[in-house]
Amino acid sequence: MDITPEYIKMCEKAREVQGLFHTCHTDGSFLWDGVVIYIGSCRVAPDVCLFRQDQLQEIWREEYLKHPSKHGWFGKFCNFMSEPYSDGANADESFDTMEQVWLAFVMKEKHGKVWNGEEWVAIEPSGITG
Repeated sequence: MDITPEYIKMCEKAREVQGLFHTCHTDGSFLWDGVVIYIGSCRVAPDVCLFRQDQLQEIWREEYLKHPSKHGWFGKFCNFMSEPYSDGANADESFDTMEQVWLAFVMKEKHGKVWNGEEWVAIEPSGITG
């Protein structure tokens, strides 16, 4: 589980995804679709939960089922990994952990945003971020 300062900042600023987790409890659990999920000490503030890789994959799976692609869910992820990210490097070079990669993938595919190192910014129609 990634608990680096960079990932904490990424999660904290990912308000769209944080909104999927309806309640964060003081014991480190949160309520998601009526199910209490425990993440132990990975709750960094009353309203900020850190996401495990499997949770991000589940978010993506649910989104993909709504909007399937001819490339398949894994194909879309592979394309994301091999395409230049906001800093010009490939995603696998832009992030240090799989949690960071999966959060970036979910934010791009579901919310049209990329991480610029400080915050999530909308992707412009030309593909350039601002």
